[in-house]
Amino acid sequence: MAKAKFKYLLGRRKGSDSIELYINFGGSKRTYVTTKLKLPKSAWDEYSQTVKTNYPASDKINLYLQNFRRKYEEIEIDCMNKGVPFTLETLNKALNGDAVDDGSLVEYMRERIETEISRDKYAEGTAKHLRTFCNILEEFERETLRKITFRSLDRDMLVDIDIFYKRRYTSWETVRKQFVYFKKYASLAVREGKMLKNPFDDFKIERPKEKKQDGRDALGMGEIRRLEEMAANGALDPTTQLALDRFLLSVYTGLRISDNGDLRRTDIRYDDKDGGIIIDRITQKTGVRVILPLRHLFDGKPEKIVQKYLALNTFSNDGRVFPPLSDQKTNAKLKYIAAWAQIRNLGLTFHIARHTCATLLAEKTGNPYTIMQILGHSNIEEAMSYIHSSQATIINSLAGVKWD
Repeated sequence: MAKAKFKYLLGRRKGSDSIELYINFGGSKRTYVTTKLKLPKSAWDEYSQTVKTNYPASDKINLYLQNFRRKYEEIEIDCMNKGVPFTLETLNKALNGDAVDDGSLVEYMRERIETEISRDKYAEGTAKHLRTFCNILEEFERETLRKITFRSLDRDMLVDIDIFYKRRYTSWETVRKQFVYFKKYASLAVREGKMLKNPFDDFKIERPKEKKQDGRDALGMGEIRRLEEMAANGALDPTTQLALDRFLLSVYTGLRISDNGDLRRTDIRYDDKDGGIIIDRITQKTGVRVILPLRHLFDGKPEKIVQKYLALNTFSNDGRVFPPLSDQKTNAKLKYIAAWAQIRNLGLTFHIARHTCATLLAEKTGNPYTIMQILGHSNIEEAMSYIHSSQATIINSLAGVKWD
């Protein structure tokens, strides 16, 4: 199944300054989708397919264009996963939310569950839990006056259901189990063609944060070295190695988990002077542009990680640098890594990696503007907080003071 080609065009029609997304389905089959944006040609960089940085609000416009294109790329990926050709017809159906029908998803799940129970697929206790699962969803429908149908179920409704569950259940594990059941039958409905897109693809079950025992929120250099030794010894399985490499990249660069996992070939360019790799992308959370010269961060360690995966040529269909690994699996691997590296009283998360990067930059540079630019903070106050909390920076500053 041939992959479609996506490209932005500015001023396709004579005298026009509109930006359109060109989609080539293969051969002569193509379409043009308006972004409803207009731009002078002098502000457009055709090579990088982005708005030039000297144009007002370029960061926000580039983030909008990035997300606009990604929406269409994700529809293509859904079609590929289902073995359905990506055509103008299937594209329009996905955009219009068309499904085979718009019946009750709860009734569909209950019928499937009763069929499986009749075939002795489940023990008595599990069968009872599954029936209760359906009853609770019907209770949600009655309370909110909203029907859970093949078409109405989306990320926003899942968030509301999550809130409903957490009001009802005190145990996070019970909430998680409800969503495990839910995701299973929603995925089945997608495979049977009753829904074109699985809303769980955009939804993550958030576990309540555990309180840290010693108040730390950053790794020490000794702990980082143990992680680096673990990454270099070659004894890890591929999935654990991937999780650790991605974690260390965020320690060195401050990338959030969303930007780390979404890192693409188009985000990478090379320095004109020394040929070093530079990550240049718009952050997903804040829409701020970050430029990360990897050769000049942490003695070039992040550059070696990116070079490793570029050399492996493991790019996914949408151009991501790292092989796919869900947040759930990544966090499970990081727990194992923390235990092996004897990192106690501090869970390994990408938030910890990002905070570690900021703390070390504060100690090494003492420059809040450097921290702000590398981490993509939207204001200087966030970066200043690391300067104020850096004990090493305070001591170094006092060492140069003449008190007489």
